[in-house]
Amino acid sequence: MGYNKFSVLLGIRLVLIMLGLWTAVYMFILPGFHATTFLAVTIVTIQAFEVFRFVSKTNAEISRFLDAAKYADFGQQFKLDGMGAGFAELGETFTIILDRFQAA
Repeated sequence: MGYNKFSVLLGIRLVLIMLGLWTAVYMFILPGFHATTFLAVTIVTIQAFEVFRFVSKTNAEISRFLDAAKYADFGQQFKLDGMGAGFAELGETFTIILDRFQAA
């Protein structure tokens, strides 16, 4: 379920970036819209940074989980509430898997 939400939110962000790039190019072609072009480029830059941050959070948590499994660090807890996009479910799943490793 969480991965579906992640994919949808990532897709929405990418569509917004594409629309922002289209707007920036269109405004660049039109004469006299320098401020609007600058604003569109700024918004696209912020959106690109947000996509990078969004994906990096997921990668960091997966890496932390794999390190915990690799070094048998079963005390790790993955409480990812409030991060949105299914991170709470991801954290619960990681914690359950580590608990099962510890029990085995």
